[in-house]
Amino acid sequence: MAGRRGLWRCSACNTHQTWKSRDAETTRLDRKCSSCGRRIRVTLDRSLSGRGRRQQVLVWEREFRTSMSDLEQEASLRNQEEAGRAARETSGRESKEFTSQSDLPPLWGSGWQPRMALSFSKKLSSESARHELLRFLAERHEGFIEAAASCWDSLAAPPHFDGNSFHEFSNQFCHNFAEQLHERLYEPSMARLSETEVIPRRSGSLHLDRRTARLCRDIALCLRRIAHGSAVTLEHRLRWQRWMTRTRAVDEHLKDLFMNGIPT
Repeated sequence: MAGRRGLWRCSACNTHQTWKSRDAETTRLDRKCSSCGRRIRVTLDRSLSGRGRRQQVLVWEREFRTSMSDLEQEASLRNQEEAGRAARETSGRESKEFTSQSDLPPLWGSGWQPRMALSFSKKLSSESARHELLRFLAERHEGFIEAAASCWDSLAAPPHFDGNSFHEFSNQFCHNFAEQLHERLYEPSMARLSETEVIPRRSGSLHLDRRTARLCRDIALCLRRIAHGSAVTLEHRLRWQRWMTRTRAVDEHLKDLFMNGIPT
């Protein structure tokens, strides 16, 4: 009989390990961490993403036909990333001070988020904000329309936003979407791509992470533009119209001076 299998991460030492069960009706996971010896007991939850319910630990569930060797490889990749992240946190200062010309160019604006919410002059419809985001993705990043739509729907957005709620929702959406795109590299069907050299001296995981950073930067800017559209008032529009009218008048006067000169 087909059972269930996947990975779990210890909340104490962040070590990823495999798990499996013989019975397909298993609903609980009871394991001991091979690294720190901590015992965990969680309830499994089948979700559309294949990920377990967040309790004491993180649990990922894969299809039963996934071999244990593929799961071991995925756990190894996740443990390597955890080790690399810990190393960067402890020696981040030294790595910034000693850079060479062979380092990758910086991604300007990577991880940008607005620092404060805007004050909306009117309520923003959730459906119109979702439509505008998908329109932007269709224009610039058409391959991520479906993923962005499913991520938006998973957050259960309210029917209408005010300034603070849309600010919090935008930050949460960018975080969840970036995490969703990063998780795809660990799936067994794409795990080998992470170590493949996509372009010279750049692995698949590094290359896709940089492309994800650019995409999330564009999405954050798009959501901020949507927020500005709801924050504009009639007084703002009248002020902009006055500025444009004055600019046009000055431009026409300068053109007249250039063409006809000044009587002397």
